[in-house]
Amino acid sequence: MRTSTGVRCEAGAEVAMMATTATDERRWSRRLPRDLEVVVLAPGSRPLYAHTRDISLGGLFLIAPSTLSLETGVSVGFGFAVPGGRADFRMHASVVRKDHQGFALAFECFDIETVKDLRSALYRADERVAQLV
Repeated sequence: MRTSTGVRCEAGAEVAMMATTATDERRWSRRLPRDLEVVVLAPGSRPLYAHTRDISLGGLFLIAPSTLSLETGVSVGFGFAVPGGRADFRMHASVVRKDHQGFALAFECFDIETVKDLRSALYRADERVAQLV
């Protein structure tokens, strides 16, 4: 399992990635439509099991109601089928947007190896989907 533990994630930590907020949305990776099973763990809450609407290198959108407040820090786990097996991830994230369909999480505090692994899994899976169409 790939985890985002390579970089310490603390309150106020600066992360070298583009900001994503409800009023200022900048993307450094395109969103890919994906229906992935996800588990979200938040302090003081029961695990939330949901499905993604889309995912990018910067975060994902979950189709599920959320009682979590904006900027709440969570741990999110998900995986992809890849040639020769499965690529599983557990990432630190925070709630950046909520709407009538669900809520968006922005990944935080991850190292370059995690980005490379996620990019490889995302685009390898994307190529397989394109070949099926």
